[in-house]
Amino acid sequence: MLFNKRIQILLSTVLIVGFVIWVFQSVMIDKEWRLYMPELRQLGENKEKSEEVVVITPLNHKEETRNEMMKNYWTSFHTTLANYPSLPTLYERNILFHYIVSSASLFPCGECSVVSQKLIRKYPPQTGSSKAATAWGCKLHGKFNEEFNLTVPTCDDIATTYVVGSQEIKQAENQNDDERSIAYSIQEQEPDRSG
Repeated sequence: MLFNKRIQILLSTVLIVGFVIWVFQSVMIDKEWRLYMPELRQLGENKEKSEEVVVITPLNHKEETRNEMMKNYWTSFHTTLANYPSLPTLYERNILFHYIVSSASLFPCGECSVVSQKLIRKYPPQTGSSKAATAWGCKLHGKFNEEFNLTVPTCDDIATTYVVGSQEIKQAENQNDDERSIAYSIQEQEPDRSG
């Protein structure tokens, strides 16, 4: 009788430990333990499947045309990141992630598209906050410019340069973070159905 109880306890312990290991492995995405970032999981899956990039636009442009396209692209890119919410919901994070990946594929300059897609795979988008997204975008822009031997932008005032409207309006919008925080915490508890 005592022997049966020991076997039952041992089997229960093995089952519990096995379950804990299974949960740990299924939740952990990478070595940095990015638990609540389903977009990084999707990016990792795509990276393993294919290292190819999608080139939709023409590859060869005159240098002045290419420079004009890059200037307009980066203005739009930084404006989007600078006006991103300081406390985004999972839905907003997912939207920004897909915008970044899609815009890299649709970059009007083909060779620019190739470089930006490779950089985004190497440095995954940071969508946790406006500050993180803006800093990540500036660093990505710097790496991009290094590839084309252009001057690297300074990241000091990039967040304020591209904000639409006045700083007072942006600060007033950010005061609603308590309401956004409630929506964010509710979404964190719901399962991710984004794809």
